[in-house]
Amino acid sequence: MVRTVLHSSDTLDLQEGDVVHAFGHKSFAWDADCVDEATALRWRSQSDPLCDDALKCLFDNTSPNGVDLFDRLVACVGKEEDPNSALGRFYASVCEVPPPGIRATDVQVEMGRAFFIDHSIQILQALLYYSLAGGFASPRIVRTLQKISYLVPSGGNDDLSSAQNDRTFRRLLETFQFVLEVMRCVAPVPEERGAVYLQPGGDGWKSIVRVRLLHGVARAKVRAKMSDTPDFVPISQEDMSATLASFSTIPLWTLDKLGISYSRQGAEAYLAVWRHVGFYMGISAEILERHFSSVAVSDKFLSSLGIHVFSRDLGDEDSLSHAPTVPVLRAASHRPPFRSSFEWNCAITRYLLGPSLANHLDVPQTTWPMKIKLRVILLAQKYPVIFAQWYGKFRNGWLEKRRYTYAGGMALTLRGQLGMRKTKFRPVEKVEEAKWDDESVAPDYETTRILRRYWKEVLIEMVVVTLGILGLVMYMAHYLMTLVALLFFPVHSYQAGYKLPISRRSFTPVQDATNLFDIDTARKELQTVLQKYRLASEYLDLAPLPLNDFDASQFDQLAQARLDAEEYDKEIPAPLLVGPSHWPLIDDGDIVYYGQIHIGTPPQPLTVNIDTGSDDLWVRVFGQNYYAPDQSSTYADAAADFSIVYASGNASGSTARDKVTIAGITVYNQTFGIVTDESEELQQFAFDGILGMGLGGVSQTGAPTFFDNVYKDGDVLSPMFSVHLARHQKGSECCFGCYDPAKALSPEPIWLPVQTPETYWSLRLNGISVSAYDTPLLMETNTLAIIDTGTAMIYVSDVQATFFYALIPDSHKTDEYGGGWYSYPCNANPKVSLSFGNKTFSIHPSDFNLGVLQEDPTRCVGAIVGTPKSEWPNGLAIIGSSVQVVEKYAVLTKLYTPRNRILEVLVFYLRPFERSESGIFSKHQQPRRARKLMYRRVHDLH
Repeated sequence: MVRTVLHSSDTLDLQEGDVVHAFGHKSFAWDADCVDEATALRWRSQSDPLCDDALKCLFDNTSPNGVDLFDRLVACVGKEEDPNSALGRFYASVCEVPPPGIRATDVQVEMGRAFFIDHSIQILQALLYYSLAGGFASPRIVRTLQKISYLVPSGGNDDLSSAQNDRTFRRLLETFQFVLEVMRCVAPVPEERGAVYLQPGGDGWKSIVRVRLLHGVARAKVRAKMSDTPDFVPISQEDMSATLASFSTIPLWTLDKLGISYSRQGAEAYLAVWRHVGFYMGISAEILERHFSSVAVSDKFLSSLGIHVFSRDLGDEDSLSHAPTVPVLRAASHRPPFRSSFEWNCAITRYLLGPSLANHLDVPQTTWPMKIKLRVILLAQKYPVIFAQWYGKFRNGWLEKRRYTYAGGMALTLRGQLGMRKTKFRPVEKVEEAKWDDESVAPDYETTRILRRYWKEVLIEMVVVTLGILGLVMYMAHYLMTLVALLFFPVHSYQAGYKLPISRRSFTPVQDATNLFDIDTARKELQTVLQKYRLASEYLDLAPLPLNDFDASQFDQLAQARLDAEEYDKEIPAPLLVGPSHWPLIDDGDIVYYGQIHIGTPPQPLTVNIDTGSDDLWVRVFGQNYYAPDQSSTYADAAADFSIVYASGNASGSTARDKVTIAGITVYNQTFGIVTDESEELQQFAFDGILGMGLGGVSQTGAPTFFDNVYKDGDVLSPMFSVHLARHQKGSECCFGCYDPAKALSPEPIWLPVQTPETYWSLRLNGISVSAYDTPLLMETNTLAIIDTGTAMIYVSDVQATFFYALIPDSHKTDEYGGGWYSYPCNANPKVSLSFGNKTFSIHPSDFNLGVLQEDPTRCVGAIVGTPKSEWPNGLAIIGSSVQVVEKYAVLTKLYTPRNRILEVLVFYLRPFERSESGIFSKHQQPRRARKLMYRRVHDLH
């Protein structure tokens, strides 16, 4: 149940967990971070005694009007001999460094300043139309302002004269000068950075102390005029903490209301700066540490404190009728640089305050056309902020120039509106037109010239990039029908894309030149596969798949899978040019496939291995050819550790962001790993890193994959990539956005759904058949099979391996080798076929044969390997790249629908090939032309 609370006394009955709604603002849950009436009353009775006592010493028998309070303080402290005097104690307190928990670090100050500048238009609007117009209307603050005529003259008349409007507007400008000086938005920009500007001796610190002393003078004047009410404490701890929250928290509320996303780290830094300021403003350290510790806590603080600040207690109705809200909005009307009308000011104030509080403060209603105009202008004001957030990630120089221009521009504009003066926050009374020489500033023509030039450059670059993006969007719209066809109709070919050449490097095979099985290499392969998929049970549901859609009547088709080239009599489509360039490739092995990429500015050429079983891109920072971060101007540290395990080894280091170019496609802020340590298994390869081409769900960096970024950036029209892995011949390639139908058997695709769309490229493996000694037999599996170009063999559970080899007569486990290796009579010449979605694909006997046993050359080791039962107890298969079914040709697609629902599909094609019976790793192996296509297509689930 939501409780509406409008009076301070109503908070006495609230319990922790109650949902509270006040003055039309968002509801919040009442908890320990909220302020109850007892606490508010205690703060209401407390002022700033150190400051008040110091002012009594400074102006014992004189008036403070027109005096530079800070200079007077420093001069008197220099003459004071007693450090324990009121002056000495006050000056010592403002010269202290805030304690931990209140103090803002150098990093926080810089981040908070950047946050303020990046959202300066919205924050300044929040301060004027929300914090000042609304906050200064608190009945207690109204009473204080009325006594000293600070914002508007006494009398409560909303229709002020022109001179009175100018006076009110000048008070607002002086408040904004204080904000800009706190945020180091001055011209010229000082050299000191970080918290030095806000520490004792800094210009920002001096402004804070001056405003604190000014508050003390105002407090003394109100007390003198309200001697008949001695219990009333003007500018109390309650008032000061509420004002601090209105400067720190209300701008964040405004950004949320305007729908502008922002960095939470930047928001915390912005709050930390104001918490630091609050310490020197005389706000209790208890309040700052307890209620300004984080953005979430400050939200609760201001939401609950607002109930007490705006509570309509007895005797406050007259004060509320004299609230300065409407006079402030009139005074700010038709002023440069925006010259907004009074109706506009009322419209945006009502929008930010909400109708309940706006009506409470008697802000006039506005017309519907003005409301529409308001929404349009606010939307237009959002674009530069959103553009800077996005474009600044790629062009930090542009972002820094924008910040420099905004900071200096705001300072110079404010200086001009104040009549070329910089106020020192002197207390004044009936000397409003007085001028002080030390506040006058000379025109800074050089800084103005630089700022104008920078502003023009920033604006032109933003417009050019925006027009370029619009042009790209219009260009992509031209291909809308192509995308519609991709979603709803079968696709035969794509004639656009980018080809990446893939070279192949050999490594120590599990079968040596004498056709002997190499158990040491095979064991390493098995162990690294188990490590690579050690978390598979967390990513996958390994429960056995249902058997109801496997038609055992297709056994004959499964067992009779064709192997001979002459049996493929379907017409092969003519080759198509599928990319802007085609590069001849080098074939030097059967396991590792690599291509050239470029990273950094200027580009550094490197080679990476293509791996569909992982998601991450990483490169080495050591060796003969390596990535050098210090030689790239676009390098950025991603501040995270990196570690990954593959079937062929493991690598570790840290993460980075830089420009990555592959086959003419550039991702400007790609996150990747920079490896400083890797296993010996990986060091033996000639490539410089690995390019993960998985689905993104098992990424170690947590960042989008390279291909995800390529497609989201619109660099390819077709949401697919193809991998063609030829054996012992030229022609291997990876193509982004295309595939070559000439490498496929039939123009009619075979669609097979991916079972785990968020993690691995996996199919449903229905069954495995084997024909040994011309006797076909079938084993049903119904498990997941992961397609992994970074793995060599086929891995299944040990139970499935045992059942499978039972189909080959005289097969048995090679216990002397350990692990899941099985041997069979070489003359059995087994012909193995896999069933995916009731479609069969054969493995040639030479692919299945890993080599002969050294102890018995009549027995061969099979390429289907069993894994320990504890690893994948319910069954999982890893299909490596050394077998015919998986090795040849793969096209994978990824499309993002409006509902973000995806259905992935793989399709396999086979083409004629030539075989030798000597084994897949034999140096005497003949060239073969087998091809495989994996295609993932995406549909909306509705």
